[in-house]
Amino acid sequence: MNDSNFNNILINKINEIPKLETPKYYYIKDIIFYFCNSIKDMINELDFANIKLYYALKANNNPEVIKFLSGLVDGFEISSSFEYNLLKKHFNIQDIDLFANGTSYSNSDIEEIIKSKKKFNFN
Repeated sequence: MNDSNFNNILINKINEIPKLETPKYYYIKDIIFYFCNSIKDMINELDFANIKLYYALKANNNPEVIKFLSGLVDGFEISSSFEYNLLKKHFNIQDIDLFANGTSYSNSDIEEIIKSKKKFNFN
């Protein structure tokens, strides 16, 4: 998709947004898809085979967004038991790549993450 097509899609999608009386989040899946694929294309073009695209759940933990992103990113970065349990609620944790980072985990979550052989950095 070139910049002109991207701009046209963005303008059309913005014009489709209903007039809302209260603040709302409006996610444009075409735009999210475009950005994720653009980043992955850059990684591939630069031949960085060891670089993966992860999504940090702290940026947005909306379950529908996470489900959509699961088909676009290589994995998820989590920083708390809440985020870990959110992923477990919606996915088989063995089927996704995740990187656990930070200090906000229960002892049982830490044990489970270590046993699952997922990447972690419990500072």
